[in-house]
Amino acid sequence: MNYNIMRAVIFSASQYLRQISLTGIGFTAIVLATTLMPPISPLLHAEGRSDAEQLNREGVDFFQSSNYYMAFRLFARAAELQPANAEYHNNMGMCLLQMNRNVEAAQKFREAIARNELALYYFNLSLAYEGLGELEPTVAALKKAIQLEPRHYEAHVRLGLLYMSQRDYTAAEPVLSKAAEMRDDPDVEYNLGVAYLQLNRSEKAVAHLKNATRMRPTFAAAHYNLGVALQQLNRLPEAQGSYTQCVQLNPGYT
Repeated sequence: MNYNIMRAVIFSASQYLRQISLTGIGFTAIVLATTLMPPISPLLHAEGRSDAEQLNREGVDFFQSSNYYMAFRLFARAAELQPANAEYHNNMGMCLLQMNRNVEAAQKFREAIARNELALYYFNLSLAYEGLGELEPTVAALKKAIQLEPRHYEAHVRLGLLYMSQRDYTAAEPVLSKAAEMRDDPDVEYNLGVAYLQLNRSEKAVAHLKNATRMRPTFAAAHYNLGVALQQLNRLPEAQGSYTQCVQLNPGYT
């Protein structure tokens, strides 16, 4: 059975775009308090392959309980027993990522990739680079994840958001369009609509912003930007209706 730890968190896109004042996307990690040391698993002294697999399973249990310190120790021991197993290196990387140790996390993901080139490992590597504020390696890792797994939804979304954060709407548009084809997501529709808005493709912007408001009727920012797109098309009564809806949902837009 596969016990790779995946990372499939998509940050809410709406936080980045209202008046198109974008900042870099940051990965917020949880730092584990290690004041109270957990009991040490007897398997840390194990020797065989089956023991390595059991160590990995125990590590996943600790990880899911947010005990990243103990999870890391178990994964590390499993990797000592089976150094060629990419899964264990990936899982160590995920623990380090959660402890905000991004340099070490990136190294573990690279070790996993050296053993098995999976889209998952490149995606996780992108999270470590992003945590370090290294844009180009982050983009490269996401592109590689997409190359290996063309329908990797999370990689498309994160890459699109990175392009949006750099105001590179031309690059963001095809990536987010592909993500929108894969899954209905109001945040993706919203960002795609804003990208079209910035590219002066107002008709396309209207279509995607309407999708966002249909999927999430309380999406005030989507109503606001829909009003902007409609106003650009001189559809003033509809634009006013969108602005009114936005203000009803969030009076702060006045």
